[in-house]
Amino acid sequence: MMWFFKDRGFDDNIIQGMFKKCKRLETAHRERADENWEYLKTIGILERKLPSIVSKCPKILVLGLNEKILPMVECLNTLATKPNEVASAIAKFPHILSYSVEEKLCPLLAFFQALGVPEKQIGKILLLNPRLISYSIEIKMGEIVKFLASIGLDKDGMIGKIM
Repeated sequence: MMWFFKDRGFDDNIIQGMFKKCKRLETAHRERADENWEYLKTIGILERKLPSIVSKCPKILVLGLNEKILPMVECLNTLATKPNEVASAIAKFPHILSYSVEEKLCPLLAFFQALGVPEKQIGKILLLNPRLISYSIEIKMGEIVKFLASIGLDKDGMIGKIM
């Protein structure tokens, strides 16, 4: 993996930092890292931005392309209304690719639907702020909804409009 990083211009300090962030890099296969790197380019992420994205979340290089990355990208693509929205969301919060579609994304989408957020807006909300996928629906999102309801904004789908 050291040669993988060296070939892409990473310096030693950044490489060491990535190995500290992601212990799985130590046993990773270069072929998987190459495959994931190339796939990220095909979805619209510029090659010059990839080192920054990977240094934020080196786990991207060890995730299974067909098991983790592709399903998330495909699902996010269904939410996008403009080209490169998915690539932009990944650049903002690359960790989004490490979450499960079934365990995190689908429940979050259902949460927004239950609040009355219009379908087109759900995609905008998530792609503009992809970090939302990391929030606990019960704890973090639920507290926001309770607060908005406590100040009287629970009528006519107002909470969904605010979210």
